[in-house]
Amino acid sequence: MSRRWTAFWLLLMLVLQVVAGNARGAEPRTVDLGEVGDAPIGRSLFWLQEKRPMTLEEAREAFEAGQFRPSRRSVLDFGIGAPPVWLLFDVHNGEADSLQRLLALKVSWIDRVEVHFLSPSGNDSLVRLGDAYPFEQRPVKSRYPGFLTTPLEIGLFLLHKARATKHSLPAMESEAKAGSPR
Repeated sequence: MSRRWTAFWLLLMLVLQVVAGNARGAEPRTVDLGEVGDAPIGRSLFWLQEKRPMTLEEAREAFEAGQFRPSRRSVLDFGIGAPPVWLLFDVHNGEADSLQRLLALKVSWIDRVEVHFLSPSGNDSLVRLGDAYPFEQRPVKSRYPGFLTTPLEIGLFLLHKARATKHSLPAMESEAKAGSPR
């Protein structure tokens, strides 16, 4: 597995763990980048299935209003034909140095996923992933949607899975390692 994929999976696992802790006014279950291994971070996620298309701002407001639910599972599964889903998790790097992480969704049949980085400093960013994008344009060259990140300190991640499939959504965060996952 490449360093990029590993880091991506670790970061995604972290994000999923954070999302689970923020539902219904609860504090986020923060994913500590210095402690996370190569395991799913589903229990750190909060999630919300859309009843209608939502903007990023509407998703943030829904979270603040306690409409996101905490995940109780390591791997989330929304079923066939499920509406689009928003996932939220919090990450923290307590180390003095940045840690490169790979955040990935271990499912290869996802048309489109938008990953929003909501930084406390206001330097928010967006990464688009999924089968809707040619392989050559993907941040990490793999069948799984993923990207590398090197956060020194990051706040919340909001993932928007634009088209739900019958497949589960095992979000993973791991240390970046050499090689490319296939």
